[in-house]
Order: sequence, then structure tokens, then C-alpha cells
Amino acid sequence: MKKESFVAKTIPTGSSNAQLLLEGQLAIRNASLLKKELLTALTNSQNLELILRNITKVDMAFLQLIIALQKSAAKNNKSVSLQMEPSTYMSSIIKKNGLGKNLTIEKNA
Repeated sequence: MKKESFVAKTIPTGSSNAQLLLEGQLAIRNASLLKKELLTALTNSQNLELILRNITKVDMAFLQLIIALQKSAAKNNKSVSLQMEPSTYMSSIIKKNGLGKNLTIEKNA
């Protein structure tokens, strides 16, 4: 993986469920590609589980994208859950930006 990139891998888990594994830099420079991956995964599933692993950078643009994705999914009777590996970095970013109450997170990826 390049220093300034991310990896997105869709894992089908059933007829209407999917997981999307995201690794690397989840930042504004990758926003258009990240958005495309997220929307494609949500379009092709009823229940989407995002798994964040080995995150080297995350910014508000990505976090806002996840919040918007969860709200859009709910309006369409779909669900988006977020799992992340326990890391001090991700926990501090979410806490620092006051997003804990806005994101549906399961911390056991």
C-alpha cells in the first residue's frame, strides 16, 4: 500500500449483507474514491458493515461521509454499522471531534 493511499475490499456475507474493509488513509485526498466505494457497497447490500483496520490517517471529511452514509441508509431502510480495531488514534479522533454520539460504532473489528 502506498503511503498516501487506502485499500477498500468488499466481502459479501450473504444475499443482502456485505462488509467493506477499509485500511490506510481515509482523508479528503481520497474522498471521491472513498465515496464511490461506500455508495457502491451500500447500493449492493441491505446491511453494510464497514470495518476500519490499520488506519494511518483519518479526517473530518471521512467521518462526515460515514455519518451521511448512515443517515442515507436509514432513510432507505438499510443499515450501516462501523467496526474499528481498538486504537488510541481512532478513539482520540472520534472523541476530539465529538462524534461518538453521531456514529454507530462497534469496537471489535
